[in-house]
Amino acid sequence: MPTHEPVNWRPGRIQSLTGEQEVTLKQTWAYLLKYWGYDVAIADEDLAFKECFIASLSTSARDGSENGAGTNGLARTTTRGSINSAHTNKTSTSTLLSKKRRGLFGGSKKAPAAVVAAPPPDSKRMKQIQTSSSFERYSRVEEPSEKVYAAFCQFYKQDFLHSEDYVSEEEEDDESDTDSIESFVTASTSLTEPDDYYAPPNNFKSSPSNGYAQSNGQVSRRSSVSYKVPTPSAAPSKPARTASISRAPLSNIKITTNPGILSALAQYKPADLHDTLFSSMRNEMLDNFILRYVRARKWNTENAIQMLSKSLNWRRNEMSVVKWVNEGDALSYVTGTNKGFVKNLQTEKSWIRGHDRKGNPLFFFQARKHFAGDSPANETQRYAVTIVEFCRFFMRDTHDSADETSVIFDLTGFSLKNADYDSIKFLADIFEAHYPECLGAVMIFNAPWIFSTVWNLIKNWLDPVVASKIHFTKDFKELSQFVDPTFIPKDFGGMDNSVPTYPIPTKADTHTIKKKDENYIRIRKERDDLYMKLIETTIRWVESTNPAVSEQYYQDKIRLGLQLSDQYLLLDPYFRCPSIYDREGTLTMRT
Repeated sequence: MPTHEPVNWRPGRIQSLTGEQEVTLKQTWAYLLKYWGYDVAIADEDLAFKECFIASLSTSARDGSENGAGTNGLARTTTRGSINSAHTNKTSTSTLLSKKRRGLFGGSKKAPAAVVAAPPPDSKRMKQIQTSSSFERYSRVEEPSEKVYAAFCQFYKQDFLHSEDYVSEEEEDDESDTDSIESFVTASTSLTEPDDYYAPPNNFKSSPSNGYAQSNGQVSRRSSVSYKVPTPSAAPSKPARTASISRAPLSNIKITTNPGILSALAQYKPADLHDTLFSSMRNEMLDNFILRYVRARKWNTENAIQMLSKSLNWRRNEMSVVKWVNEGDALSYVTGTNKGFVKNLQTEKSWIRGHDRKGNPLFFFQARKHFAGDSPANETQRYAVTIVEFCRFFMRDTHDSADETSVIFDLTGFSLKNADYDSIKFLADIFEAHYPECLGAVMIFNAPWIFSTVWNLIKNWLDPVVASKIHFTKDFKELSQFVDPTFIPKDFGGMDNSVPTYPIPTKADTHTIKKKDENYIRIRKERDDLYMKLIETTIRWVESTNPAVSEQYYQDKIRLGLQLSDQYLLLDPYFRCPSIYDREGTLTMRT
């Protein structure tokens, strides 16, 4: 795994939270975990009150400091010294705030102040904090509890044993000539209903993994499995780990979801959101992914959960996001399908290369090469979503806190025939609703006077915070204030001699970068272990009543999040076909 040098973390990330911000994240996790049926020892009626959550020592120390101070207007942080306070912030109500004006690139108008209230005198959680804080002791999670295992593996079938990639003993006997799992799954399958339980055999050793096989962008789970991992014909360089978590049959543990815990969650299926969240994680930390939505909704817990749940549902049921990313463009090109999607790439109007002066990766777009008639709307949308997703691969969330992408719109030669208002509206929607807090600076380069017609429409859609990120740069000198000349194209006056290209894909590019082997199985099992430990640690962190104990779980969460982020780099070649960025050699994934 990569080593991590000291990083100057940007505000509002898991590594740099203030106490107030940490309490909001705890509250967000508490709702999600209880919604999914995980056992969190806080009464439903207490979740709405921030005073029912304790901030850790290090985050409390950041309250009032430069790092995040005065940025969110949250309630006072709950500490052992303030648990009897009558002032708190009740962030969740039965009715959501009215829909806010949406911006082009994310964010929203500032929400009205939340209702101020206090936990009731008979609050179980407040009594727990008052009576248990001094006695709480830290216990590092060495393995998840049976209830976490039952939920993650048995109920949601999120583990490797329930994935389409798993090869059962019967299948191995029937297909003796197969010594590894080599196929890239694209067939249409469906998620097994979480009500169908299975009980592992006696002395079964649960093995950690989190893998997924793609089927129309969704995660496919098996309804019945055997418990034998196929043995390759050649001995692997590193033996598969198969003895992580000992488990007896757990059919007596029933997982009960709680869709009614929050109005923002009631309309969605818990299995859909659970599956999509974990399947969508790549080379960024899970907590920082969730925090994008929390920051976008100004640290309002219920609004953040509403935004996150809607976005996860969109990824699963409206778009085939994961499938599109894993499949890339090669299959469409080779088979002659999705011609509009491919045409958008062949025009060589966009590319990702270099970074701005803040370390954010750079996305370039030449508007003069774009014509709405080149592609049906749905295939242009596929192009847009795929590009945005690949920008995520270029981010370095855990390596140097570069978790935004800056955009340079080259308007040299732009005319009104290049103005695609439908696509602009689509981008406005997805950046606001599904990719919050992903944009760094937006530089509009060399705009002609005719662009003012378009700008007069666009500027009315922008949130003031987002509008502040947009900079009109008329020449190289102004652009170089944001980007080092090394990364500015020669045509713009810079030093970068490279030009955008479309490397023609071959039939070989329609297969994953690596064939699935025993090393892949081992990594996926380890990933399950890490995910379940992260969930268990998160539960203890949320439940903690002591700032010092909470601090230890908080640090464990960060450590596990880093491990998951780093580990994805090992799995990525098994998931994806070579993309345009792999084929041209510009994508070197880091964390």
